[in-house]
Amino acid sequence: ANWKGDVHVRNISLLTAWVQGRQIAEELIPTARRILSDAEAAGWDMFSPLGSSLIHYLDEESPEDFEPDPDFVSEATDAQDNPPLATDDSHETLPSSYHPDGDVEDALAIAEPAGKFSPFVEIDGKKVPKAKALSAMMRFRGARSSTDRLKRVAGLLSFNPTVDGSGIISDGALGSPSLRIGNPVALVVACEEQMFLAVAQVINLSLAGSSVPYITLDMLAEPSAKASVQILKLTRATISDDPSQTHDWRWSLKFETTLSDIPGNLVHPINPEVSVIEAGKPTYLFDSTTLLTVGATIHDQMQPADFLLVPKIKRSESFPYRDQGRACFLVEHEGTDRLGSDAGVSICSKCSPAVTLNTNGQRILEHMAGHILFDPAFNSNVQQPCGTCLRPHPHCTLYFKPRRGRGVRQVDWDRSTCGNRVNFNMANASISKDADSPCSNVPVQCSLCDDHSPLVWTYNLEAHWRDRHKRTSGPYTYRNAQPNGAFITYTISEQERKWMHTKWDNRFNKAKTSRPKTKRPPLLISEAHRSSAALRSAQAALATTSNSTADHSASFTTTSISAPISSVTVPSLNSLPPLQDDEDDFGFEMPLDPAPGPVPKSYPSDCDDELEYIGDDREVARLPVDNDDEETLPSTIPPGPNEFVADVEAAANSVPAQEGWERTLIPGQSTRIGRKRRVYETQGPCECGEILTEAERSDLDSAVRCTKAGCETEWVRTYLVLLYTSLIRI
Repeated sequence: ANWKGDVHVRNISLLTAWVQGRQIAEELIPTARRILSDAEAAGWDMFSPLGSSLIHYLDEESPEDFEPDPDFVSEATDAQDNPPLATDDSHETLPSSYHPDGDVEDALAIAEPAGKFSPFVEIDGKKVPKAKALSAMMRFRGARSSTDRLKRVAGLLSFNPTVDGSGIISDGALGSPSLRIGNPVALVVACEEQMFLAVAQVINLSLAGSSVPYITLDMLAEPSAKASVQILKLTRATISDDPSQTHDWRWSLKFETTLSDIPGNLVHPINPEVSVIEAGKPTYLFDSTTLLTVGATIHDQMQPADFLLVPKIKRSESFPYRDQGRACFLVEHEGTDRLGSDAGVSICSKCSPAVTLNTNGQRILEHMAGHILFDPAFNSNVQQPCGTCLRPHPHCTLYFKPRRGRGVRQVDWDRSTCGNRVNFNMANASISKDADSPCSNVPVQCSLCDDHSPLVWTYNLEAHWRDRHKRTSGPYTYRNAQPNGAFITYTISEQERKWMHTKWDNRFNKAKTSRPKTKRPPLLISEAHRSSAALRSAQAALATTSNSTADHSASFTTTSISAPISSVTVPSLNSLPPLQDDEDDFGFEMPLDPAPGPVPKSYPSDCDDELEYIGDDREVARLPVDNDDEETLPSTIPPGPNEFVADVEAAANSVPAQEGWERTLIPGQSTRIGRKRRVYETQGPCECGEILTEAERSDLDSAVRCTKAGCETEWVRTYLVLLYTSLIRI
């Protein structure tokens, strides 16, 4: 429907709008009526909020007594004598001294200008219209309009609007859990071929190449999710920093180096405690146990290819974090403290012995090409192996990314099935330059195949033409990287083969450095701050829980358990040998004789230095023991019964102890404290129930095998050594 009416602003009466607004305010706010009435009675209104008028009125009763305002006269005189400069963009106006009939609207409309204004402004010595200058200054603050007239009239922009990453797409009131700029995170970094835990602060986030204010946690694992962080400097916390003494590390409010474009799956958000002991300087508090656990968790979640993406930083005075001069929070790799670089493509397992490859992508292609040319196991005429993983075609297929302009084609690793992702420059890798860079084996598009077919490596191009297209003679061509370009003929020159053969023969030789590296003292690692310490703490806690459960179960007198399938006999603590009273110096007692039943295969490694193997001439590896007279502190975790008898599963498969089992006492040597060791030769029954014969017991051979039909048990005779005093070393 069409509407016609007066829309001129000059015909609007502000007084009417104000009166209606007051009525609406009084209806919505009941107390506003009294407040406005009291203000009106006191002579207050919009032009005199504090009782003094903001506009100079003319006294109607005595117009002859009117005198111009001296301030107005002085300012007007100065304005005439000194006119404003052209660059003065102030628009101040003086209040009018004339009030016609007390009409407020006319009083506002009549204003006397303070002076003449110039529509130009001087920029770089030139007069530019103010409208043009403002347009030039505000050009980059708004979106550019479309160049098409119809679209511009419709209000469309020249470019598609970018997606706002700040929108909350979640059912929760605060959105889904996310990582935001400024949040603390933990990550693993490489320093001097070792991995350490670092605590950092996020300074930038990007998703699919665009900067975003936050990334949800479920999107951090995406390959396009990147984070730039700055490492925090951590120092030891004091009692003043944490009066509760539950944290031993704090942030010193200083930063280390900056790391850019870290993969999102290597960044783990954390939520540390915040300390506000010092006003205006809040800081983070950490405890060693939590940091060690985080480091071990990050390492366990890393894939083999992630070790190649671990950021590398140089050692500084404050990183790795120090405790009494020793580096802390070492993340160990499979029991060692070295970076797990052998988990990716940096180790060629096809060579014997294995060859450590250069991390450069072109050098990796060069080594794999040597296998294709000179290794009989990867003959290109038969298998057409991949140039990065050596898997035969069609088990490994590669594809190009969609063409963009006239740029060089790139491999689409997301669509490809190759397991060894190698980044290389296609233009440089496709040219055989000299003896240092002889390889030209790159994936190309066959000229006889369509655009969507898998790529073919140039060293396999001849075999591809023969097997796929039944062409036994050349020339062998592939498509040009440029659109609508001519086909390129490819052959391996003799010079390239010669250079490649030299590289193949020298693949086991290590390159010598041109200049020696400066020798720096190696990092001293704090044994209490290794990631394995977190595992030891977890195992100790589990052992404490198991022992508590076993002690609680021992309070019952039931010695047999009835199961729905079968009835088994579980040895109870009452069946253990008598205890020696003088062995409870450290708060626990140790059995004097071993309980009958299957002998465990091994005992805790902490006691290996006190074990001896009787009847065996092999040398036993022992832990280093100090020969000084210092007192060895006992462990605070008492050994439970499960450390001296078989576990429940083994006991369930065993048979009850029978009379006649012998435990021969062998004289032992004296210990350092003068007590005699008791050495028992324990020969328990087989799991199937068969008992050793006298001939087998007297046999000096170390191997014992069960002779019952159908039993495949075979083990090595074990001699258990129990001491009167066994010191458990931490």
